[in-house]
Amino acid sequence: PQAIAVCYADRKLNYGALDAAVNQLSNYLKDVYGIQQGDCVGLLLDRSEWMLIPMLSILKLGGIYLPIDKSYPTSRISYILEDGRAALLISDTPYTDESGINVMILPDHIEKLSAYSSELASVAIHEEDLAYMIYTSGSTGTPKGVKIRHSSVT
Repeated sequence: PQAIAVCYADRKLNYGALDAAVNQLSNYLKDVYGIQQGDCVGLLLDRSEWMLIPMLSILKLGGIYLPIDKSYPTSRISYILEDGRAALLISDTPYTDESGINVMILPDHIEKLSAYSSELASVAIHEEDLAYMIYTSGSTGTPKGVKIRHSSVT
């Protein structure tokens, strides 16, 4: 638990702290946003340790994470969120579009996470369950979703 798991810029997290943060965010997402197994959650985040923590949190809940490049135009982001049937978008900056998707601005919630348990009830995840989706440019110019299963990740 004391070994370094994540290094980003001048920040480091050991495995114990990473697991605790992931579990606290998982419990928060489940309690506040109702995220559960099979739900898709969009991630519109800059690279940092706080990009990895939501990915792992979503996976531990049995959810599907949907990484989205912040450089995409709003219309493309909206299309990806709608096509991917995202239940929530986690972003590090405010985001609005016409879809009306529920957005969690991560920095506004980090302090609240300490009130949540660092223990997480186990979720039965099977190799055929989806782990994440990525969108390619698509040969027609319309983004195409590619679904990646846990068996491909492991």
